[in-house]
Amino acid sequence: MPQILLKSAKATAKLVVIMAIGSVFSYICINEGVPEMVKRFILSISDDRLVILLMLNVFLLFLGCILDILVATIILVRCSSHGRRRGDQSASTWACCSSSTCPSVC
Repeated sequence: MPQILLKSAKATAKLVVIMAIGSVFSYICINEGVPEMVKRFILSISDDRLVILLMLNVFLLFLGCILDILVATIILVRCSSHGRRRGDQSASTWACCSSSTCPSVC
């Protein structure tokens, strides 16, 4: 029984360290302005909403191949919600609200 508890404690500690590193990485990305740079890059390629969503899906597929889903969620949610906290709605919803035909659901 003690070996089982030790194994589960080690696995939990590894997961907490991974989550902490992901949280620090997202904090650094937000402070360096990475979400704004990504938004400008995507919008410089195309203004079409469908093309932007396709690029976003490819990016998320690529990110899912590299990172654990928990870490990817921590990084992406913090980076995408950063603009909403500042009051800049377009920074957090650039994928769905990039064109003028998008309904204002954001």
